[in-house]
Amino acid sequence: MKPQTFVLQARLCDRATALKTRMAQAHDKAKQLVERAEGCLAVLDHVRQGTSTAANISLADDAGPLIAALYRAESDWHDQLQMLKDLLTELMHQSQSKRGEIESLAALAFRSHTTPEAIAAAERAAEVHQSHFQEVDAQLEVARAWFERFDMQINAIVARLRKSS
Repeated sequence: MKPQTFVLQARLCDRATALKTRMAQAHDKAKQLVERAEGCLAVLDHVRQGTSTAANISLADDAGPLIAALYRAESDWHDQLQMLKDLLTELMHQSQSKRGEIESLAALAFRSHTTPEAIAAAERAAEVHQSHFQEVDAQLEVARAWFERFDMQINAIVARLRKSS
């Protein structure tokens, strides 16, 4: 084996290992965010039940306009949460399916008769995977930020409901 080929194989193996680690991290992050979406849906249902009870007690009180606004918002939140959960589930499945492709890149690096051309092609494939994971990371960050805003809004609503009751 030529020394140049060995260096290319080592670099490809390192890159595939790093990608595999990023894929596992993205999968775990997406899984955590799916669980968070499920938790947010449960919180939203709980708030909906609480506001429904409060609305039955008195819509004329100070909480009346807040409850009416919450009814309008909760449907949008529910739809957004469901779409976010579906997106995160898809990202989780994508990251899982990429594992086989990344593992084949690593296997290619260990073959003794691998040509520099094959390694270069595998490097290009690794670049595509790396780009994909950058997009996944960006989408996961957007989802995380959405959850932060949702938490703040729900906490503010719950606090106002407690004050008015």
